[in-house]
Amino acid sequence: LPSVRGNPFDNRPIEASRSHDLVGRRKILHRWRDHIHSGSPRMILLVGESGSGRTSMINTISSQTQKKYIGQYLSEGDDQVRTVLHEIVTHFGTFQSIPTMNQLSQKLISIFDEDNGPLPLIALDYPSQIIDINLFLSRISPILSRLRAMVIVSLTESQYLDLNEDLKEIFDEPDHISNFTKSEIQEMVNNRMRIKSKEKWNINSEILESIH
Repeated sequence: LPSVRGNPFDNRPIEASRSHDLVGRRKILHRWRDHIHSGSPRMILLVGESGSGRTSMINTISSQTQKKYIGQYLSEGDDQVRTVLHEIVTHFGTFQSIPTMNQLSQKLISIFDEDNGPLPLIALDYPSQIIDINLFLSRISPILSRLRAMVIVSLTESQYLDLNEDLKEIFDEPDHISNFTKSEIQEMVNNRMRIKSKEKWNINSEILESIH
């Protein structure tokens, strides 16, 4: 291993400013980017295990639009759907107190219908243990599907398998995150090493096989 300045392989997601470092997800990201720039609203399920890069993909695609809401923190117990919708309304520009769900949904629709240019992004990237995914999506998806926006919901494989079939019908075909190929592993290593070292690390074939 070359001399390095710290650990190049930390577990932090790739942020929007480092979108060029994302590896192996270009096909999905190009399709998402086309939808955003062509103004084609979409409801997307991003499916992958913890650590597979879901958050990095969401951060990367967020660089394609000026207007974005990325939900990653949500408390348990209260009315989570109302909380998220109020956060979205507030985030996109109004601090009014909106008493009913119907008024809240109508306000959201009007906000997004007034927008021009690339689609706004709404990404829901919550830890799997804090939400009942069927209950949560059954209440929020009918509202989100009416917005002029790119909506991405991040799920684990087990959450997707537990998802009711009628809910799946609201969304496009799911984007499942595939495993890295060996060449993609080497590319990812090159990207990470570039930040922390002046040298490349060409992985020993046995180590590469073990990682793969």
